[in-house]
Amino acid sequence: GSRLAIGKVRVETDGGQGATKVNEDDIIGVVREYIEDKENSYALMLTGEWGCGKTYFVEHALTEKLEEDPVVVASAYGAKDLAELCGAIESGFISKYAIGCAAGGERGRWDSLVGFAKDTGISFLGKKIRELEKKAGVDLKMAPLNAVNLIIGPETLLVIDDVERCDMGIRELLGAVDHLVVGCRKKVLLVCNEDEWRKGLGPKGEKGTTREYESLIEKTVWRKCRFRPSVGSVVERVLGGVLGGIYPGALEDAVSAIEGSESPNLR
Repeated sequence: GSRLAIGKVRVETDGGQGATKVNEDDIIGVVREYIEDKENSYALMLTGEWGCGKTYFVEHALTEKLEEDPVVVASAYGAKDLAELCGAIESGFISKYAIGCAAGGERGRWDSLVGFAKDTGISFLGKKIRELEKKAGVDLKMAPLNAVNLIIGPETLLVIDDVERCDMGIRELLGAVDHLVVGCRKKVLLVCNEDEWRKGLGPKGEKGTTREYESLIEKTVWRKCRFRPSVGSVVERVLGGVLGGIYPGALEDAVSAIEGSESPNLR
């Protein structure tokens, strides 16, 4: 494929698809290289069809392989503004680290996190930040990102999933990502169906325009990886344990049936 170098941007393309087609091990290698790179500030993108297993891959294979590097996964689904996006990141952080009270009545990580959230004002990541804006009459839109900067450590990979289903404008969303990777020096992986994201950009500009998207993505994303796993690998990972106990050959039959459907949505 060809390689475009625009400032901090390095976008690899193949056949006009706008994303390098690599296997799962290659993607893990790209992410590991990205985390270890301390010099540049940019985001990565993992794109693929709806239902192809991107989220499952991130939450299981990628997280397990990057065990030495914490991974926090947040869904941007339905986030209407920066406060709601940061609230989703807070929820992802809590979900990863809050495991309930320890045996014997000792203070558990959940209790510690709730106390930490109260002490640092993280509770303002949600709608309270908008209430403060109205009362104070000032723009506090950077406050949620500053709070995210507090809770997401420098070695943590922040995964923002369902990006194409986010209700924020393109400029606000990618501006927040750029602030995280440039201003806060965070490592961010955007997971989306980029083809559908582009389709959702209407001429009226409710969520941005295609031209605006291309301009902002060049400034924010260094590399795109297209997630297109084999049907066999997905079925074995998700259903292998179940199918193996039904009858000999059940896994192979399931793979054959799904392949025969020719649907890109494996879910």
